[in-house]
Amino acid sequence: MVMIIRIGDSNRIDFLIPIQATSQQIDNFVKFLKTIFHPSIVFDVLPLEDDEEFRSKRLGDKPRPTYPIWSKQENIRLLDFDKINENEIAEQIGRTPTAVYMRRGQWVARFMDWAADKNIYENTEELVQEFMNHLEEEKFKRREHRKRERVEKKRLESELHSLESTLKIQQEMSEKYPDKKIVFDEAILETLSRIEQVKMELEKYEEE
Repeated sequence: MVMIIRIGDSNRIDFLIPIQATSQQIDNFVKFLKTIFHPSIVFDVLPLEDDEEFRSKRLGDKPRPTYPIWSKQENIRLLDFDKINENEIAEQIGRTPTAVYMRRGQWVARFMDWAADKNIYENTEELVQEFMNHLEEEKFKRREHRKRERVEKKRLESELHSLESTLKIQQEMSEKYPDKKIVFDEAILETLSRIEQVKMELEKYEEE
């Protein structure tokens, strides 16, 4: 039996999940594997660029140091329901089986739900692109929503600070001018009421 550990882009190891390691760590890892498997098993560290069959089946460009964004063609391969084994798809697109398994679990379910009333077998490529655009639009909307929330929270915090300063001045003025105490006390009540409203609005952002 031969177990091949592929060293891919950015020194990742294709062994269930990508592992970044130094040469010394790889040597120690291979030594450890030899201690837990039968002596007849042969371990070989194979740089990915030397595995021409694997490299030739990749889709798209060489991935960046960070995990590359899934392309349209890769997403289309996930819809190949004739291939149940994630290892086969992983070999074709240059991803790890774990990555394919996790991607399939969440992406395909969302796609099928979105395309419930559409014929995915006649217009697969167009629908996948449309769905990817839909996801990007949803992501943009969420970012804009969070941005508006941050702006609103900052505005409320600024207003609360201003109200508390105003309240302090009003209380000082009420004590300093007893003859106008009724007027200042009314103003104080209005300020206190607004302070409570602002605090309640801020609590909504703290809960999220």
